[in-house]
Amino acid sequence: MDNTNISNGLSPNYDPLQDPTYMSDNMVAYFKQKLNKKLEDLIKEEELIAINKADGPRREAEYVENSQIEELSLEENLPLQNEDFLKREVEDALYRINLGTYGYCEETGDPIGVRRLLAFPMARYTTEVQKQKDALLR
Repeated sequence: MDNTNISNGLSPNYDPLQDPTYMSDNMVAYFKQKLNKKLEDLIKEEELIAINKADGPRREAEYVENSQIEELSLEENLPLQNEDFLKREVEDALYRINLGTYGYCEETGDPIGVRRLLAFPMARYTTEVQKQKDALLR
């Protein structure tokens, strides 16, 4: 049984979907715990990627063109870059918790919604605003 909820003052069977008060103290504590766990996992993953990269096979430059070396280097660093990006997103979400703005859209100020935060605890925007932002990127 996971006792982390108990140590944070949360009931072990706390369900944010059942909480009638959006961003109540319990809900904030729940997401803070979830984000801290995610950050811990990302740091461990980052360390594993770095170890695997250091232990990985070395490619001899004389067998591979310079452009291929650059391409291979980019491919090797993508997992680490993705982990770093996600780590920054989690850290930003934890910062928003400390500011008291977590769970509210950075653009409209509207509640992001518990279901969305359960799916993606680092969410900065409501689903509608995120869709608009994604459409602009296409």
